[in-house]
Amino acid sequence: MTSILRSRILQRPALPRPCHTLPPLRANNLDTNKLAALRFRDSRALSTGTVSSEVDASKLPVLAPPAVGSWLLFSSALVVAVIVVGGVTRLTESGLSITEWRPITGIIPPLNDENWNAEFGKYKATPEFKLLNHSISLDEFKNIFYMEWSHRVLGRIIGIAFVLPLSYFVVRKKLTTSMSAKLTGMALLLGFQGVLGWYMVKSGLEDSIMDTPGAVPRVSQYRLAAHLGTAVLLYAGMLGTGLAVIKDWKYAHSGLWSGSRTMSWQEVLSNPAIKRFTRYSRALTALVFLTALSGAFVAGLDAGLLYNEFPLMGGRIVPPTGELFSAAYARNADGSDIWWRNIFENPTTVQFDHRVLASFLIPNSSSVSTLTSTLGHDDIF
Repeated sequence: MTSILRSRILQRPALPRPCHTLPPLRANNLDTNKLAALRFRDSRALSTGTVSSEVDASKLPVLAPPAVGSWLLFSSALVVAVIVVGGVTRLTESGLSITEWRPITGIIPPLNDENWNAEFGKYKATPEFKLLNHSISLDEFKNIFYMEWSHRVLGRIIGIAFVLPLSYFVVRKKLTTSMSAKLTGMALLLGFQGVLGWYMVKSGLEDSIMDTPGAVPRVSQYRLAAHLGTAVLLYAGMLGTGLAVIKDWKYAHSGLWSGSRTMSWQEVLSNPAIKRFTRYSRALTALVFLTALSGAFVAGLDAGLLYNEFPLMGGRIVPPTGELFSAAYARNADGSDIWWRNIFENPTTVQFDHRVLASFLIPNSSSVSTLTSTLGHDDIF
């Protein structure tokens, strides 16, 4: 009887594994990274109900290792540094001291008196020297030269620090297909940033500035805003991608759990608190970006020198309408361009807009901070 029961038990078909469970990590399996990637892929697929208990881990896309995330975070820190150095360069009015763009040989500064005199001679031919700095000495020129040189060299260092590791990670197949395309796009944008920087500097070296009465040699505020905006986009892209890589890796190896139940991404992102936080965060990010761009217009037009009091401007909250929208800035005969030209070219309006954006940003930042502090673990799970 016992043998008959045993044979029937052995012949009974095995029950299928429920599709909502995740394959556990086995200590005796050497390829734990692939199993972690398997659990990561399956946990995200839970929301669609397409998880299969029998998935070939070898066919999974490669999950980028934490080293990729650390490299991207380091690159984003370098971008912040070059933005700061660029701001100091603008404040010290050093940006027009180097009159040529030599991506390779420009790394080496003048090394002797002959080279320094040659560079100083090139600067003497610029409108900035003729109109503003015609009395500076060679030593004073060296100070502004090194400021601009440091900014350019740091930009080149960022390019090397980004492109070489990217090539290594691509060759060693450490990146997914989508990440390779995204980071290659960032590398191209980084190269374009160098070209855009020279295009900006070139606008302040044009001799046509001398033909305009009362003109002050400065770079185009439009090109300056584009240069800064591109740098901010690069920073955001590197920082966001780096954080995503690190978070995904941690999730793949530890999972997102609530008690004994695995939480899917759909469950988390559908939470009302998370949705509200996402909306506020995106709106705040856009507002910060817009405020930064408006600051570039202020710097490009030296608009910050008009009113040195806050929050008033000439004893008033809002300057006179005739000053904010002056007909002197319109170039079309019918004055149809008076609005947008005053917004982007009138120093008074540019400074006022920047103040308004910054003042609106402060309370909204506080609101998001409050929402973040009240968004705890229990709100999500």
